[in-house]
Amino acid sequence: MKIFGSNNQKFRGAIVNWKIKTQKLQQAISQNLILNLYKLASMTPEESPNAVFNLFCP
Repeated sequence: MKIFGSNNQKFRGAIVNWKIKTQKLQQAISQNLILNLYKLASMTPEESPNAVFNLFCP
C-alpha cells in the first residue's frame, strides 16, 4: 500500500511542477507579445509593414 502513497505524491508533485512551468511559459509569452506590440507601436509607418511580417515570421 505504501507504493501507491509515494507514487501518488510523485504524481501530485509532477502536476504542481507542470502548473508552475506552464504559468511561467504563459508569462514569458505575454511579456514577449507586449514587448513586440510596443516595438511595433513605436515604429514609423514606413517601418511597420515589414515589421509585422518579421515579428510573426522570424
